[in-house]
Amino acid sequence: MNLDYKAIGARVKNFRRERNLSQEKLAELVDVSVPYMSNIETGKKKLSMFQRQKIISLSTAICPSSPPAVPYPSSQSLSG
Repeated sequence: MNLDYKAIGARVKNFRRERNLSQEKLAELVDVSVPYMSNIETGKKKLSMFQRQKIISLSTAICPSSPPAVPYPSSQSLSG
C-alpha cells in the first residue's frame, strides 16, 4: 500500500488550521523543525512512524470524536 503524502500533508494542514495552531506550535509538539513541518504539509517530506503516532495522539487528545489527522499505520504500510 502506497501512502499519498500530499493528501496526508493536506490533512495535517487542515487539522492544524481547524485547531488554530501555528506551524511553529505543531512543529514543536511533534518535535520537528518548522521547515520540516512545512514540507510535511506540502507532501515533500514523509512522516516517520513516530511522527505519525504523535500527530494521531495529538489529534485524538484535542478532538476524540473526529478522525485522526493522519491515517493509522497499517501492517501493509509497514511492509513497504
